[in-house]
Amino acid sequence: MPMPHDLEADTWIEQARRDLQVAEHLLQSDFSAHATVLAHLAVEKALKGLLRRQTGEQPPVTHDLRHLARRVNRTWNRDRQDALDGLSDVSILALYAPDRPFGHPVSEQAPAARERVADARMLLEWLTQPPGSGDEEG
Repeated sequence: MPMPHDLEADTWIEQARRDLQVAEHLLQSDFSAHATVLAHLAVEKALKGLLRRQTGEQPPVTHDLRHLARRVNRTWNRDRQDALDGLSDVSILALYAPDRPFGHPVSEQAPAARERVADARMLLEWLTQPPGSGDEEG
């Protein structure tokens, strides 16, 4: 059985897509903090899948999206970088203090959570598109 980080690129990508689906479901069920954490995880796994595809090596054991983003061979425009930055602050640690990720009470987090999940969807689509499909670098 492979170690948790010793997965093939396609497995990372499939897990990323499933995590995004779960994030969207949680958002509809009014679990904003949980949805943002799964959105973060979806992008993390997409980055690890892309890194695995590009290098053939196991991705590092980290939840740091910025670190992973620096390691993949992609050009980050301002919108993508802003989306990544927003998701970087809502890792699993956000669930230990659910009022903190957005700086306001959980009851007011839905708009920010919707934005984070939309950011994850945009990044996941970009990170998982095949090379040469037109917008992978721009």
